[in-house]
Amino acid sequence: MPASARLIPSQAESELWRALSEGRLKAEGFDKGGSLVEIRAGEWTHLKLFAEPNQDVLKYDPLDRDEPYTKVRLRRDDLLANWPPEGATAKSEGDCRRWLVGLMRESPDKRPKPKAQFQTEAQKKFRKLSERQFLRAWDAAVEESAATNWSKAGRLKTKSNHRTK
Repeated sequence: MPASARLIPSQAESELWRALSEGRLKAEGFDKGGSLVEIRAGEWTHLKLFAEPNQDVLKYDPLDRDEPYTKVRLRRDDLLANWPPEGATAKSEGDCRRWLVGLMRESPDKRPKPKAQFQTEAQKKFRKLSERQFLRAWDAAVEESAATNWSKAGRLKTKSNHRTK
């Protein structure tokens, strides 16, 4: 799976069927009579996808000889409305989170420099990253890496020049 994947295939199929059955996504296909029709939302709860030798088909039951619809097509605008492509800024936030998780796992108990320095470095590294996105990426990375010391407020502790007896 590419790093950009948000869902595994079975989850994607489940989300697709849910959107079709709720009417958020429209599909059309040719019915048994050969007419192009829109497939009603209520039918998707009964239709199932089956792999036939030449193509995937929709049927109500695996033993059905005929498919109720053939050459099913989804409307592009509906697909994009339900699942917009990941934009450059969203990608930057995800990349920043992954980068931070790596750093946090290297040093889970001690943050090596102030958060503001990490933010400056991140905004140079991930050009379209906003402050809000950095903060979200930071919080998500702390949670994912379990490096809770990185989320503590205040200045970093430094060594004292004072000698104690």
